[in-house]
Amino acid sequence: LLHVSSIGNPLGVGFQHGSGNAEQQVKSPGGASAPGSDILDSKQHQLKLEKSNILLLGPTGSGKTLLAQTIAQCLDVPFAICDCTTLTQAGYVGEDIESVIAKLLQDANYIVDRAQMGIVFLDEVDKIGAVPGIHQLRDVGGEGVQQGMLKMLEGTIVNVPERNSSRKLRGDTLQVDTTNILFVASGAYNGLDRLVSRRKNEKYLGFGAAPATESPGRRAATLADVANMSPSTEDDNKEKDVLLRQVEARDLIDFGMIPEFVGRFPILVPFHTLDKNMLVRILTEPSNAMVPQYQMLFSMDK
Repeated sequence: LLHVSSIGNPLGVGFQHGSGNAEQQVKSPGGASAPGSDILDSKQHQLKLEKSNILLLGPTGSGKTLLAQTIAQCLDVPFAICDCTTLTQAGYVGEDIESVIAKLLQDANYIVDRAQMGIVFLDEVDKIGAVPGIHQLRDVGGEGVQQGMLKMLEGTIVNVPERNSSRKLRGDTLQVDTTNILFVASGAYNGLDRLVSRRKNEKYLGFGAAPATESPGRRAATLADVANMSPSTEDDNKEKDVLLRQVEARDLIDFGMIPEFVGRFPILVPFHTLDKNMLVRILTEPSNAMVPQYQMLFSMDK
């Protein structure tokens, strides 16, 4: 993850000459330097690793938010959590998209250089998926939010009000560059496993092939998942985990995410469903586990 986000070195990572051989030049069989070796040996040549935003997929309670918080604490970088269900396009009632960067700047104590190397956690990002059937209306809380986030995810200058200024008064603002800010999106994506299963089992050739424009979408997948809801067994959870490991970009597009938004999250990380053994370890092993806390509370009542 450190290499993916390039946190700690915004200019990238440069290759340094080793201390083994003399100059480690690339030579041809005749002994002469190969064409282009002078470029590779140049001290000014550096490989710049740009950030790669991450999309976490998994059921509720699998530890997606805790993982991002722990990484931010280990790296000692600012961290902000944004609930995507409250975001709307600019000009509508609700939180603007720029408020995400304002929360990060607040956690960085309004130090711009420190905020520009932080982590933004976009929670419940699956709830802003476009709902099929309302293309003629303006989806200000779904597809509109995705379109408004595109430049911020890629890298742009966001004007954030200063500490004591109000957004409505249009006072002094601070300019924050989002180029090196790592965005980690998270969502349960209920019903996504059914879209993956349908894609793997559908016929692509012949008379039984499904039309290219036919897509069940987020609402149909979610309703089907709720209709078939039953006490989940361990085998069902394992089957869902296997399907989530095979998620592709087109599955997320069928779910309701626009292609431009999906393309800005090149890394997809599926999370496994927690089984009984994992739940027991979570309740007992951590230093701030729930079982020791309740034991201490019960001991106080004696």
